[in-house]
Parts: sequence; C-alpha cells; structure tokens
Amino acid sequence: MLNAQIAHTALSLPEEDRRELAQQLIESLGDDFGMLSDEEIVEEAARRYEELRSGAVQGLTLEEHAFATR
Repeated sequence: MLNAQIAHTALSLPEEDRRELAQQLIESLGDDFGMLSDEEIVEEAARRYEELRSGAVQGLTLEEHAFATR
C-alpha cells in the first residue's frame, strides 16, 4: 500500500481509533524520535530559567518571537 493510501484509510477511521493509531506510530519511532521524559523537560526548563535569571541569555517579547518565526 502506498503512503497516500494508508493515510486515506487512517483518516477515515473514527477519532478515537486515529488517536490510538497515532500513539502507536509515535511509540514505534523509539526514544530517538525526540520525545523527552517529564524529568528531562523539567531539567531543560530549569536550565533555561537559570540562563534567563543569570543574564546569560535575554528573552524575547511575544512580538519579537512572532516576528522571528515568520
């Protein structure tokens, strides 16, 4: 089956079935997919907060962020 056919079939599933399928697909990618554990997220947030607090980096305003990501 081609990817387009698989996608068409998957998108025709009920929402709950699509959620379960999406979860299974994400889990099948393994740890290298970039999914962080809760602990890793907290550690990263603490590291970034410390960088901001210490002045090592400067944050962006919402407007600056919106402009930079256009």
